[in-house]
Amino acid sequence: MKRPLFLILTALLIIGIGIPVFASDTSTATHRATITISNAATAATNVATVFHANATAMIANGHILDTFLNTAMVTSAGADVAYMPPQPSDNETWCVWVPSIAADTYTTDVLYMGGAADMGGDINYFPAAGGMTVADNATIELSDNFTIEQKGWVQTTFSDNYTDRNLVYKEGAFILYISDATDITAEIDGGATVTAENVTSGDQTVKVTVEVR
Repeated sequence: MKRPLFLILTALLIIGIGIPVFASDTSTATHRATITISNAATAATNVATVFHANATAMIANGHILDTFLNTAMVTSAGADVAYMPPQPSDNETWCVWVPSIAADTYTTDVLYMGGAADMGGDINYFPAAGGMTVADNATIELSDNFTIEQKGWVQTTFSDNYTDRNLVYKEGAFILYISDATDITAEIDGGATVTAENVTSGDQTVKVTVEVR
């Protein structure tokens, strides 16, 4: 006989929007590069763009670690910038998050590199439209009690019907998804459901804890 599962909500959403947090420490950097992001079109908000720099060469020459932990990107005012270093399949494409940029203008960021210290840069993973998937494996099966936590940018408002706006999806077991405008729902397949409402798009920590009662 299967035991019922209940979602125990410890802190489904912790809002982290507002005053910029100056978390990175670039004082040990040995190199820096200026990154100019230009916009020749209309004003835009919450977009990502790319620039190219050969990470393999920088690692080989000792400019950065292969973990990229001794890198950080900040604005000209010193606020942290979210960025994604090159992935193994492409050693030179860096992604940068742009919260807003006016029409026909540009912004300037600085990429700090080098030294032995972890700079605490705002390194993120920017998935493509298909998101990130992993093959099913016994080591990632959900048990009776589990916790799932995500940190990063979450967009909670779309112009479509909110189909397949999944944050986490384990087929036949669990789903965490954008269920409607500004709503995030956690659901056990065939079991309990919890929804957090009025969640604006932005940097979020999403944590769901499931316990057997």
